[in-house]
Amino acid sequence: LEQAVELARSHGLPDQESRALNNLCVIRTHFLGDLSQTWEHMQRAEELSRSTGSVGIALFYGGNACFYSLLQGDLNWASERLSALKEAQRELPAAITSGLTVQAAQGMLLRQAGQLDEALEHLRQLHQAARQAGEYNTLYTTAIYFADAALEIGKYYEEALGMLDQLQRGHQYGGPVWPLAQIARLHAARGDLAQARAVLSEARDKAGEQSFGLSPVWLDLAEAQLARAEGMTEQASAAYQRCAQAAGKAGMSWHQAWVKRDWAEALIAGANGQATEKARELLEEARSEFEACGAPIYAGRIQDLLKELGQPAS
Repeated sequence: LEQAVELARSHGLPDQESRALNNLCVIRTHFLGDLSQTWEHMQRAEELSRSTGSVGIALFYGGNACFYSLLQGDLNWASERLSALKEAQRELPAAITSGLTVQAAQGMLLRQAGQLDEALEHLRQLHQAARQAGEYNTLYTTAIYFADAALEIGKYYEEALGMLDQLQRGHQYGGPVWPLAQIARLHAARGDLAQARAVLSEARDKAGEQSFGLSPVWLDLAEAQLARAEGMTEQASAAYQRCAQAAGKAGMSWHQAWVKRDWAEALIAGANGQATEKARELLEEARSEFEACGAPIYAGRIQDLLKELGQPAS
């Protein structure tokens, strides 16, 4: 694909170059776990499409640029760019797939910003619209992030499972591991620990012995939360550590901060509400990382938690 990009560029073929850039980003993210340059590649693809007058596909690539920006934890850039893209979407009502892509990125932004009620309603409506349009990529994204928000808010588990179960396992554009990991997390949250363990085992089988793409992040987060629900404190802590390291390696700064916060809360719960030195360290790191990502709601929640624990935020 990199050769296809260079070949198209050298021959002055902007449409082919933009398509190759998009495909390259999908492969790098979901199969190689490499987010480097994805954001830049999609901005380039958007610019190329605009230069040829393909405004509908440019909107699609712009939405994807926001998707990769959010995966890398730059909420500020995504928020600013989405404002312009949503305005462009209103002027292109016939560009249904492109519009759904932009709105999916908006749902991701709401979830990662901590606006969970708003995110859930947005993703719920968008999932229905994507189903009516037969737009599978948006179905995948909305199901994933609806489950994420539902897990954090502590309700709508059945609805989230219903969305994820609609996905045809093994045929998702992002692969089967992420949806299965989300299903395992939902079962663990409901207390169905045996079912959660069975689904997580299936997810690991799908990933193979050498997990590909971003699957180590999703698998270890599910493992950490399941082990925590099972009362296996040491195993949970080890899985959280692996997850945070995998997210950091992939350049997923928001996800790394979120995992550190969840890990710290697990340590505090395991110490009967007392904050260990490790928990405080994780909270401080997560707060700083959330601030850098442009997620002040999460940073503020951590600051409040540190005050409750008797450590005023510095």
